[in-house]
Amino acid sequence: MWVPTLRDDDDGVDDEIISADYAMTAERMDELVARHRARAAEAGDVAEVAESLFAAEASVMRAVLERLRSEHTSGTGYLVHHGLEPGVVESLRRSLLE
Repeated sequence: MWVPTLRDDDDGVDDEIISADYAMTAERMDELVARHRARAAEAGDVAEVAESLFAAEASVMRAVLERLRSEHTSGTGYLVHHGLEPGVVESLRRSLLE
């Protein structure tokens, strides 16, 4: 969830575009869940996770963006508030845009 928020929110990308980008994750969710379960099985672990935790709905991203802005002004503001140095956040953003 943080990748589109960090990559696009501070660049002024429209919320609908960010939300649609996030929702495209749902198209690959079955593959991601299968990979997660396979890794757990190889490690001898159980990968029982509620299917609802593997959702990627545009409405959820819109709500996240709204809350981030109301409480921290942006995705970057949230990350800095929780301890990341601004330079580290900027470095992450640059690497995501490459």
